[in-house]
Amino acid sequence: MDAAKDARVGLRGLFLIQLPAERSRLHTRKTLTACRNARSWLRAHERTLAGAHFSQGARMSKRSCGMVAGLVLLATVAGISQAQLKPDFGVTGALNLATLAGSDVSGANNLTTFMVGLSAVFPVTNLFAIQPEALYSRNGSSASDALGSGKITIGYFDFPVLAKFSIPTTSAMKPALFVGPSLGLKFTCNIEGTSGGLTESESCDNAGLPVKTLEFGAVGGAGLDYGNVGMFARYEFGLTSIDDSSPPADTKNRVITIGVRYSFKAFRH
Repeated sequence: MDAAKDARVGLRGLFLIQLPAERSRLHTRKTLTACRNARSWLRAHERTLAGAHFSQGARMSKRSCGMVAGLVLLATVAGISQAQLKPDFGVTGALNLATLAGSDVSGANNLTTFMVGLSAVFPVTNLFAIQPEALYSRNGSSASDALGSGKITIGYFDFPVLAKFSIPTTSAMKPALFVGPSLGLKFTCNIEGTSGGLTESESCDNAGLPVKTLEFGAVGGAGLDYGNVGMFARYEFGLTSIDDSSPPADTKNRVITIGVRYSFKAFRH
């Protein structure tokens, strides 16, 4: 029974995959048949019909029918292509490995945080799309020495705009590369330190480490889409210093992100 069910499911999937192409071929055959039938009928009745206009119509050539059928096929294929280029909206969740880098930074270690948000994909062609995102991401760094350990955690609202390049493949898994700029708006910033078994936390401003409100960066990475689920890995390279003191220290964000995106395209009509 299971094998029969699997076979039915497989055949149904094959039918659904071939349906758009089969529908266009069927439409073309119907158009050609209609042309032939009309031509035959007019030839059989042209003597009984009044006027040279109908007699001229009876001489419709095969080339005309072929041209009509070709236009129908082209319109059908174009309609199918347009249907495949609809916007795609989804949610994203990811793990961040964040740190700080720059000529004035030393001893910084990775800080494990998270990223969540929304994204959209606007196809331009079958292989190229624009992917804007609205994310909440926690960046920062950790450090430790013989006296204790500490970390700085900076929450950002990030707004990347990525160019997504799909790699052609016949597989159900669709690989892609993406790259683009990102604007970050600082939302929170806190410093936490632990020493001698005691832990204290305060804001970056109160600790004398002011952080800029705006941060610009570049994002690049790769992903793999399978149905409604996509997996990706990306790297954010901070382009501007986040230090807001005078003169500012050379301190920039560096973030490795590994995550999953779920698309709502299954609910589109």
